[in-house]
Amino acid sequence: MESSNPTIHQLIRGIKAHSDVLIEMIFEHLDVIMDGYRERAGKIARDIGKPEPNLVLDVVPVHVNSENKVLIEKCMVHILRNALDHGLESIEERRQKMKAENGTIHIKALVISGFLQFTIFDDGRGLAIEKLRKMGQQSGELQADPSLEDIAELIFHSGISTSTSVGNISGRGVGMCAVRQFAKEAGGSCEIKLGSEKNEPGFYEFELVLRIPQQQYQMVGAA
Repeated sequence: MESSNPTIHQLIRGIKAHSDVLIEMIFEHLDVIMDGYRERAGKIARDIGKPEPNLVLDVVPVHVNSENKVLIEKCMVHILRNALDHGLESIEERRQKMKAENGTIHIKALVISGFLQFTIFDDGRGLAIEKLRKMGQQSGELQADPSLEDIAELIFHSGISTSTSVGNISGRGVGMCAVRQFAKEAGGSCEIKLGSEKNEPGFYEFELVLRIPQQQYQMVGAA
């Protein structure tokens, strides 16, 4: 006669089933959260008089708790606003450059070395290194012969204002200081990675890399 008592394997399966249900109730899928930023990006664009951008998402399947959802929200709002307000050109400028009127913003999310890493870039004018160099030297933030990396770092300095150069510097100065601070307080980081100079002299390709500790995340379907 077979025993009616559950086996260890049955108990483990039962516990896992209940834990999966609890995770679904308490946590949210990152891809669902990020998909909601399509509407947010459209609203920001309308507020500043630009067409709704194409938001291209490549997001790893992870669960996110409410605390980190708020952290992502605080960072992404600043990042999207700066990309739309300062990075993507006006319709007229994009037409002159033979670009599509609707700019494109890419957001990629991966789990790397214990961190959830977001990489963000757009098809805008790029980072205005030469204009930032002049502003940094005038403000005393830069030495006489700074590296390109030192100049790019100015986007995180609250003392560098781009308010008088809106439309000319793909700024990120406004809000990027806050994004780095949010990430740092959570044990993460926010950095800029420069690429090559674009066809327009003085403007460089770049990516923004936001890293958030993974300890409060869990892979979807993980054992």
